[in-house]
Amino acid sequence: MAKVVRLVRDQPPKHCILKVESFSVLQDAEWSESTKDHFDSLKFKAGGYTWVLTVYPNGNEKEVGDGHIFLYVSLVDKLSSGSFVNAMLRFFIYDQIRDNYLTVLDVREKRFHGLKNVWGVPKFMTLESFSDAANGFLVENCCVFGAEVFIKDGQIKRSIVSTVKPECDMSYTWRIQNFSDLNSLTDSPVFSFGEWSWKH
Repeated sequence: MAKVVRLVRDQPPKHCILKVESFSVLQDAEWSESTKDHFDSLKFKAGGYTWVLTVYPNGNEKEVGDGHIFLYVSLVDKLSSGSFVNAMLRFFIYDQIRDNYLTVLDVREKRFHGLKNVWGVPKFMTLESFSDAANGFLVENCCVFGAEVFIKDGQIKRSIVSTVKPECDMSYTWRIQNFSDLNSLTDSPVFSFGEWSWKH
C-alpha cells in the first residue's frame, strides 16, 4: 500500500490557503537567520489546535531533495509533557488552468508532541514540474498552496496527585495522679492513633 497518495479534487482546502504572488522573489530572497530557506503561512485553526503551513521553495538542506518543493505543517500549541496529538495531513497546490487542486496526503497518522511538532511531505513536487506552465501550478509568477489537518486522537490529559503526610503529634501523655499511693498495676485510659486503639 502506498504511503503517499496523490489525487485531484475541485474543493479548496478547508483549513489553510497560502497564496504567493511573487514566487521567484521568495525563491531568490536573501533569507534571514530566523526564516532560513522557507516561508510560513499565517497561523490557522484545525481540530482545536493552532498550526502553520511552511513552504521550502528550494528544497530542505536537512533532508535530501534539491530541486524539489517541500511542504510541512507545524503545531504551534505547546503540549504538556507526555501529551500528544495524532493527525492526518493533506497538502494542496492549485492548478490555475483546470481550476482544481492536486492533493497529496500521507495515509499514515502523524504524532505531534513536545519533541516532534513538525510533519510534512518531503519532495512534495519537483521544481521542474512546478514551473512547467502546462501544469498550471505557477502562472504569472503566482501559485497557491494549502493544507488540511484532521485530528485522530486528542492529547492525553494527565493528572498529578501529590500526597502530603499530615503533621500530627503521634505521642500520648498519661498523667498519673498520686503515683506514690499506687499499690497495684494500673492501666492507662484507652487512646487512639489512626484507626487503632491502645492502652498502657
